[in-house]
Amino acid sequence: MEEDNILSLDDLKKVKDLGTREIFIPEWNGKVILSGISYKTYKEAIADSKYFDKGQGGLVLNEDRVETMVIIKGMIEPNLSEADVHWLESKSCNVLRFLYEQIMLLSSNINLEELEKEEVTESAETK
Repeated sequence: MEEDNILSLDDLKKVKDLGTREIFIPEWNGKVILSGISYKTYKEAIADSKYFDKGQGGLVLNEDRVETMVIIKGMIEPNLSEADVHWLESKSCNVLRFLYEQIMLLSSNINLEELEKEEVTESAETK
C-alpha cells in the first residue's frame, strides 16, 4: 500500500500491527517472549491501576502499577503475575524498564532490527 492511500475500515481490519518477539536478556542469560498490546489492553492496564484516594476525593492513577500491568499483559513467556513482577523489582532495574519499553515498541510494531541497523549506520557515519 502506498503512503498517500487513504485506508478503509476493511484495510485497518486486515493490518497486523502488534508485534511479537523473542528477546535475549543478558542479565538473565536467557530469552523471554514479548508481545505488543492493543489500545484496549493499555486502557485496561490504566483502569486496573486506579484507586480511590479519600484525601483527594476520587480516583487516582498509580503510574508505577500501569507499568507493572503492561509488563504482565505484554510478556508471553514466562507468564507473570503481579506478585512475580513485584518480586522482579528486587532484580535489575534496567531489565524491567527494558521490558516495558520493548512491549511499547512492539505495540507500534516498529521493526526493531531495522531500527538497530539504522542506529549502527548513523553512529558509523558520525565517526
